[in-house]
Amino acid sequence: MTPAKLDPAVGSQVFVHRGYHPPQVTPGSALGRVKVADVAAELAAVPDDVLAAQLLEDPELLEKAVLADARGVAHPATSAVLRSGELAAARWEALRRMADTLQAGARYRRLDNGGVPTPASRRMLEDVAALRAQQPEARAAVEPRRARAQADPARKEAVALMREWAAAHPQAWEEAWTRQLAEAGLSAESPYQTPRREDAWWWMYAVGLTEPSAVERELLAMTDQQFATVVRDDIAGKHEQPGLRLDAVLNRWAHHLQVAATEHDAAAEAADELLRARRGRYRQALQQRAGECRRLLTGRHRRAAAACEELNRLPERKMANRRAWEDLARRFPDELADAVAARFDR
Repeated sequence: MTPAKLDPAVGSQVFVHRGYHPPQVTPGSALGRVKVADVAAELAAVPDDVLAAQLLEDPELLEKAVLADARGVAHPATSAVLRSGELAAARWEALRRMADTLQAGARYRRLDNGGVPTPASRRMLEDVAALRAQQPEARAAVEPRRARAQADPARKEAVALMREWAAAHPQAWEEAWTRQLAEAGLSAESPYQTPRREDAWWWMYAVGLTEPSAVERELLAMTDQQFATVVRDDIAGKHEQPGLRLDAVLNRWAHHLQVAATEHDAAAEAADELLRARRGRYRQALQQRAGECRRLLTGRHRRAAAACEELNRLPERKMANRRAWEDLARRFPDELADAVAARFDR
């Protein structure tokens, strides 16, 4: 056990199991057998504001807290912190990541036992069910815009119609938009558009929101063969590479995980029982990393979308957008008047 990374000014002597993993997943070591309830008890002693910062900083610690909460052994204060707005997106991703990991682990335990469920695999599936039971609530907390749109279908329909109209009449839209920006003293660039999932990092880089780190540059500079070796060693546990989880590297990691999965599935089934067991463990690790990569890609895209929305919500730019549409509605009343009114007058 090592001390939690707390601000010295807090003065709390709190310890967390930094190397801990759910006991059903990591066999062997005494540290791996620490009970989730014990970790939950330790987290209960951390001040709420410090705990929130710790959970955001440490994904592993967040997973432990989420699992304890799903099992019903977390302290009420810890549960409240997990449901705070600050942790909404991180909790949603952790719930999905843990459920995927435990699902893969349960499947491996069952296959390793000749297809017969084991007590450990049953406990893991119970955890999966508990984690997934919390997912609807967590998802709703990170999708307030979707909830508002569902509550106001007319506004949603108006926004869709306006987007289609702008795409069909790009010159009219650009003229109206550029004129309103000029009057507001803003640059004459088009409103930021949410990038595609695979383009999220490049978009954030292009608008100056991020820069590749030294580790990311090193991994991206590798040849395909070198990078594939890093990915395989990470899957096999020979040399874990945290850099694969960094934003700039995710697309390449996802591609090589798919290649690794294809190669693994195409390989002939081993005759030796020990080799079959090793193949099973490799496949489990591969599935876990594929699930982790999907979660990270989704999280990256969500951050890009939020940044895009924030950029477009600058008060002056938002007002220029509204005035541009109102101008177009006056010029094309039959096509736009009702939609613009539904979009802005609610």
